[in-house]
Amino acid sequence: MKPAAFDFESYLIAPGRLAPRPVCLTHHVEDERPDILTPGDGLDWLEDQLRDPESILVGANTAYDIGVALEARPQLLELVVDAYEADRVVDVQIIEQLNLISRGWLKFDPRTGRPPDLSLAGLTAKYTGVKLEGKDGADAWRFRYHELDGMPLDRWPEAATEYALTDSIATLKVFERQGGIK
Repeated sequence: MKPAAFDFESYLIAPGRLAPRPVCLTHHVEDERPDILTPGDGLDWLEDQLRDPESILVGANTAYDIGVALEARPQLLELVVDAYEADRVVDVQIIEQLNLISRGWLKFDPRTGRPPDLSLAGLTAKYTGVKLEGKDGADAWRFRYHELDGMPLDRWPEAATEYALTDSIATLKVFERQGGIK
């Protein structure tokens, strides 16, 4: 089995728009270079992964990313259902919640004296010691991808590209350190 971390950057969620329009998809597969794709190419990549019985799709808040994909390309529904039924879609945040529940630590982690941080940034810090940058602040790229919709990827500000790529890279690292595929 081959884990393939992926993440959409999209317009923001809004009332009546819980699966907004994608602006890009990033992905990272072990021993391959992380990549950023336009929405159409990203959906094609995702479809290829959904068709590949050896691919395990790994995300953080995966249900959101799958919802974005299905809103943009509803014909993926059968492939998505098949992948879920074959246990080929995983979420590092849910893995972490299940690990904490098994210890009775979901509400309070006695090692830290605080509730656990289940965000991708929190999991990345916990499992890799790396602090993800650019997650906070009103001008953070995570809130602004709509500004780049339709712009060629090679014209994007470097910070926007790096932010998007970092999420899929971090997700794969967290998954591997959580135990990966057993």
